[in-house]
Amino acid sequence: MVVTEQDIHHALRTLGLPGQVVCLHSSLRSFGHVAGGANAVVRVFLDEWCTLLVPTFRKSLIAELRHVNAVMTLSPEVLS
Repeated sequence: MVVTEQDIHHALRTLGLPGQVVCLHSSLRSFGHVAGGANAVVRVFLDEWCTLLVPTFRKSLIAELRHVNAVMTLSPEVLS
C-alpha cells in the first residue's frame, strides 16, 4: 500500500491536528511506503499549519538514561 500526501492530510484532519503543536517521532517505515518520503510527511504537517517538534536521540542516550535512572533509584539523596 502506498500512503499519499492526501492520505496524511485526511488523517491529520480526522485527528483534529491542523494548527496544533505536534511531536513527531516515528519510523517512516511505520507509515508504509510514503510517496515522496519523509519530505512529504513534513510538508503535509506544515501545510496543515502544525508546529512540528521533532526529537532527536542518540542510541547511546538510552544507555545513559538507564544509568542515571539506576543511580537515582539507588541513591535517593541525589534528589535532595
